Amino acid sequence: MAGRPLSYLATIPTDQVKGIGPRSAKKLADAGIHSVADLLLHPPRRYLDRSQLFDLADVPLGEEVTVGGTVTSVKKINLRRNRRMIDAVITDGTNFLKARWFNPYTKVAEGWDVLLSGKVERFQGSLQMKSPDMERMGSESLLIGRVVPFHPSAGGLGPAALRRAIWNALPRSRPIHEVLPEEILDRLDLVDRDYAIANIHFPETAADAQPARRRLVFDELFRLELALALRKQKLIDETTGVVHDTSGELVKRFLAALPYELTGAQVKAIAEIEADLRANHAMHRLLQGEVGSGKTVVAAAALLTGVQSGFQSAVMAPTEVLAEQHYLGFRDLLESAGLAPPMEDAAALDGQANFFADPAVDRGASVRMALLTANSIEVNFLPAGSAKRADVVEWIGDGTVGLVVGTHSLIQESLNFDRLGIAVVDEQHRFGVYHGSRCATKRLSTTLTS
Repeated sequence: MAGRPLSYLATIPTDQVKGIGPRSAKKLADAGIHSVADLLLHPPRRYLDRSQLFDLADVPLGEEVTVGGTVTSVKKINLRRNRRMIDAVITDGTNFLKARWFNPYTKVAEGWDVLLSGKVERFQGSLQMKSPDMERMGSESLLIGRVVPFHPSAGGLGPAALRRAIWNALPRSRPIHEVLPEEILDRLDLVDRDYAIANIHFPETAADAQPARRRLVFDELFRLELALALRKQKLIDETTGVVHDTSGELVKRFLAALPYELTGAQVKAIAEIEADLRANHAMHRLLQGEVGSGKTVVAAAALLTGVQSGFQSAVMAPTEVLAEQHYLGFRDLLESAGLAPPMEDAAALDGQANFFADPAVDRGASVRMALLTANSIEVNFLPAGSAKRADVVEWIGDGTVGLVVGTHSLIQESLNFDRLGIAVVDEQHRFGVYHGSRCATKRLSTTLTS
């Protein structure tokens, strides 16, 4: 459907809308509503269904309802301190109701056919409605006889002013151009954008607002995902990564030693990760799966790819308990695959040359591994409890350790990696943006989050 795109409506300032003057437009701009598009994308917070008309004979008490009838009498009563009360009696042929207003400017006259909305109470045997909203029948109303939207106040304009401004802007903005292909709308069961924007504000029925809201939520999430995708692609294009060796024996030996067959999903995930690792751009991937689906094995294959390529690999977990579980899990996997290093003496490691720079070391033979958290230090090539924190930090810095598991300790200023090539961040949502950016400063070239 042809129409006006939101990009065009974004160029029209709000002071072009009937009911919004320059002063109100400035206040709206201060609240982030600069254009007609912003105004139309300011959805109601709630709705009040006044579309159903009740007979006075069976109107429910204590609920928000709409009733109609003819005004049979009007009485103005002066109260103390220059206050005035207006009483009117309305009948619809089935019963009578007294409406009472404490606003002296309320206009009502005998013989008018009116619609009233409010809560009906019984007082001294008669039906009564205090300070109801009132409209004459036949007049255009945004308050009675319809589903009434209540928009969040913005820039000093309350729900009533915003409701009227959007009502005035909507007809001049429609039809609104659709940007999604028909095939996408059908497959995802989405209403078109014109319907969505019209019915999020003024639905014919309360049910009409639901598909409208669903479409606008989709649009918001789609814009966010598109922005993230563009940002990711820009990062890939502008960042140069390292080319990893995916033909080495370390990963092959690890996978061959597993006591079970990999699932098709695991094989596919490993192949996609390896394809990224072979490229010369930085990898940023999200690995998702249910508990027990085998994410650990996939992550281990990626980590070992970094080690066999002459780089270090790291796993960062949000808690010490989870870090220790990962360390034990990876250690057991390496032992089962025959890739655990022999136990050594701590004194013999003093002054050892860089593990990756030593051509005599067979990288396909074993993997030295370390656990580093605030309270736990462990390595898989020394007896339990014999490793010292200062030594582990030094071994990470000179490349003696190929695989490191830890918590936030891995991104501290005092810790340096020799050649960090791959990092796996577990439960990424539990880390802040700052922690993720700090990880990148550790000479990181590829990242896998889970």
